[in-house]
Amino acid sequence: MKMIDYSIPQKARDAYSILKSFISNLKRNPDPATVTPDIYKRDNTVYTVGNVGSDGFLYLIRWDNNIRKTKKDGEVIIVLNAGPYMESGETASLHCLLVSETGRLIVTTNKGRCLVSDEAQTTLSEAFTFKSGKTSNTWGYDIYKNYVVIASYGDKNAQNPPREVYLSKDYGATWKLIFDKPIAEMKKPSDYHIHDVAIDHYNEGGIRLLISVGDTENRQILYSDDFGETWKEMFPESEWINKGITPPIHPTSIVCLPKGIAFGSDELPEGISWWNRPRNVENPDMRWEDCEYKIQFGDPEATTIGTLAVKGDSFEMDGFHYAVMPFRNHETAADGRSRLYVTGDGGNTWHQIYIEELDTTNYKGFMNVRLWQKTDGKLWIYGTYSHEGEVKIWRSQMPDFNITG
Repeated sequence: MKMIDYSIPQKARDAYSILKSFISNLKRNPDPATVTPDIYKRDNTVYTVGNVGSDGFLYLIRWDNNIRKTKKDGEVIIVLNAGPYMESGETASLHCLLVSETGRLIVTTNKGRCLVSDEAQTTLSEAFTFKSGKTSNTWGYDIYKNYVVIASYGDKNAQNPPREVYLSKDYGATWKLIFDKPIAEMKKPSDYHIHDVAIDHYNEGGIRLLISVGDTENRQILYSDDFGETWKEMFPESEWINKGITPPIHPTSIVCLPKGIAFGSDELPEGISWWNRPRNVENPDMRWEDCEYKIQFGDPEATTIGTLAVKGDSFEMDGFHYAVMPFRNHETAADGRSRLYVTGDGGNTWHQIYIEELDTTNYKGFMNVRLWQKTDGKLWIYGTYSHEGEVKIWRSQMPDFNITG
């Protein structure tokens, strides 16, 4: 019997690859170009926005430590009161709130503790406590499938600076300390702290973890392809710091996408820098030579930064990769109006769709942003937002995107 070859001819595969590359590189522009959000206090109280669980709920935590979740149809359900698990003067409000795919709630507190629930979301227990610092909702956390990574941020202290990163590989059930920079090895301990962490699951060789470190001489981007056993520097000290050269970027937000990694600024020029991911390379080195600026804003003559990036998010829908990068007021003399940038083409182009009307410390702006696909099939943007001296919810539908060549 003659065998039939069902394999796809090489020419067809090449044509498909070319078409896929062409579609991938199309520029997508938001329509409308700007959005008018709802900025409100739900139930006249303060909520911190968490992530969206596998159950389709958006998780929130109230100022009174009540953890809640919001259905796609708007119904709000109380999940767990974290208050009984708090020490005197302790709160989880305005700190990290995550829910894993198995249902485990992961919350951090102002005392540097990380509390994790059982999968039924009925109790909380302490997973670990940082030696120094804490994790806010502003940055320093990421979650992808079974992986969760959380870092410490806090007051800079030469004797005990915040410097730790913990990783869970089992949805938050157990944790391992994977980064703990020895104080003696810090360039300037009095300025040392961790800004953001990220899980790059698009890396060709497997999961890559990233850490953004500040400030001043400490600034660095570290990455690991073995879950923190070893770390590499994007700016090798021998080539930069030891030669008196300040690394050009100092990000406070990291968003990973298939084509590259976006870094939100806490330096001049303000904006979004972008590491271009090499194709078909396993565990590629990250070098500044492979970076470019996608967005620059603010006064080009300014000597003071007006904004800093906070925790963004990404989402895949209908074959396209979307991402958001929020910025908040740095409370300096420069223009610090909070603003939001989005991409609908996986990072090829970024667009400002929102800027706060007033530049005032009473309008500090974004604290974090999450993406949520609701029952209407549309992608929505939800964020924790400081407005008129109060913490509120910022909400807008993601614009549609027009395709251009």
